[in-house]
Amino acid sequence: MKLALGTVQFGIDYGVANTKGKLDSGSVASLLAYAKAEGIDLLDTAAAYGTSESVLGNIGVSEWKCVTKIAAMPSNVLNVEEWVAGQINLSLKNLKVPSVHGLLLHNPCDLLGKFGAEYLSTLLDLKQSGLFQNLGYSIYSPRQLEQLTKIYWPDIVQTPFNVFDQRIKESGWLEKLSIGGTKVHARSAFLQGLLLMDKDVRPSFFKKWSEPLSLWDAI
Repeated sequence: MKLALGTVQFGIDYGVANTKGKLDSGSVASLLAYAKAEGIDLLDTAAAYGTSESVLGNIGVSEWKCVTKIAAMPSNVLNVEEWVAGQINLSLKNLKVPSVHGLLLHNPCDLLGKFGAEYLSTLLDLKQSGLFQNLGYSIYSPRQLEQLTKIYWPDIVQTPFNVFDQRIKESGWLEKLSIGGTKVHARSAFLQGLLLMDKDVRPSFFKKWSEPLSLWDAI
């Protein structure tokens, strides 16, 4: 297991436990330097993370492995190939790199839509051209994998995985992906910081889960 650094808070005000909003560029630079010194070499970002890609590009990430995510395809897209290439090239331009370690689909259900075959063909062509080394998708539930893996077996799958959400393991998909050579990237490890918050400052919304959270606090 290795650690990667998520960057959504570099571009938008994000997170249940976030009381300071979006990080300023100086704080981002300091955080990246600290992470690098501690042996972290992979960054997770996305086109949907506000200015995150641009912030990273301005600081410089050529020595990092970057994984970014392409946004959901608009329903009124006229030219799939042009749209996909444009989205990827925009991310590369913002990050100021010629290629990235990985490209994930933020909405993998696009592969199941009417443009799915053309979408996948374009992605594979662009992967072959060297714009990214690994292709995969970001999921919310392992149930999505039943259909998605029949269309394309991913190089990377990003999935929720934490003390309260063990679905990827319990479903058997964690083992299947591992056997199939897929890299699994766990996200929401601390539920946006909820699991690191003091119980007295947790939002009242989470009172309905007070019993498991109390057990977690005791542990």
